[in-house]
Amino acid sequence: MPENRPCRPELSPAALRAVELAGCEAMALRHPFLGTEHLVIGVAGQAEETGRRTALEPAPHLLRREVVRLIAPGGDPCEQAPTFTPRVRAVLRLARAEARRRGQPHLGIHHLAWGLVSVEGGTALRVLRKLDVDLSDTRERARAYLDRETIEGAL
Repeated sequence: MPENRPCRPELSPAALRAVELAGCEAMALRHPFLGTEHLVIGVAGQAEETGRRTALEPAPHLLRREVVRLIAPGGDPCEQAPTFTPRVRAVLRLARAEARRRGQPHLGIHHLAWGLVSVEGGTALRVLRKLDVDLSDTRERARAYLDRETIEGAL
């Protein structure tokens, strides 16, 4: 008899690509960590690659420029893949919980965007504020994207 385990949404291919791009950003900046500032660039970069819209409006190059202003590149090139910061893990937990709440089997790009603007603190929020992004409006847009996906998925 199968066990009754709670749904644990896996990363969709788009979300995996966003995390991969975030890792590339961290390594390019010679940061041994993958923070929210890298993840926000990864989410925007994945959306730009595929032509998809997300709740995060700034283009990756604008986000990257602001990240470099806030956090200087590191010294030596990183030998290993960067490790997730506690805030990135919190973003992933929030995104996964939202996907689970909606009964969705995959944690997608919109879940990541929602998690990024919903977690308290973090450099991504500082970057978005510096770029005059209205975080409340961004949260609402992220919810609207998630609502649309939930309805379309139910059809």
